Amino acid sequence: MLSEPNDRGAAADRLAGLVACSFPRAELTLLSYVLEANDAALATRLKGVTKNRDRAAIVAEAIHGSQPLTLPAWRDKAALLRMQTLLRKPSEKLQDIQSHAAIAFRRLYRQRNLVLHGGKTNAIALRACLRTAAPLVGAGMDRLAHGWNVDKMRPLEVAARARIAIATASAQTSACCVDLLS
Repeated sequence: MLSEPNDRGAAADRLAGLVACSFPRAELTLLSYVLEANDAALATRLKGVTKNRDRAAIVAEAIHGSQPLTLPAWRDKAALLRMQTLLRKPSEKLQDIQSHAAIAFRRLYRQRNLVLHGGKTNAIALRACLRTAAPLVGAGMDRLAHGWNVDKMRPLEVAARARIAIATASAQTSACCVDLLS
């Protein structure tokens, strides 16, 4: 769906772009639920907001505005730090995420070749590769399905939108990373 006849490597890059573009909203949405339960100031703004896009935008605005946020667990504080960094340098950080995801997808393709062409089902890296890549593939496929079902966009069109969004993401607004594929 994401490759051309003579270029299999491009599919990994395209899928990685989709994953990179979906990461900020997913992370911000998760933070919104933690903040709603633990931060009284933000809880009032989040109360009754049902759309993930809107919840993510509220949290992004709070982070972008350097609002102090109350988070109980270290994993949530780490997520906040990731989002602060991403909102300060969105294009750079999205490219970094894309690069790491592309590496995971290329590793998956190599493992697939070992199984399919070499019959090697006991490769040392196979389990780790599947554990790492499967959720990322699922996230990318979700974006492709959403693009088709909501916007009637073909997979290569959604991937092109992701590539442009990563290249043009700007730290000027808090919503820059909430609507990357919209």
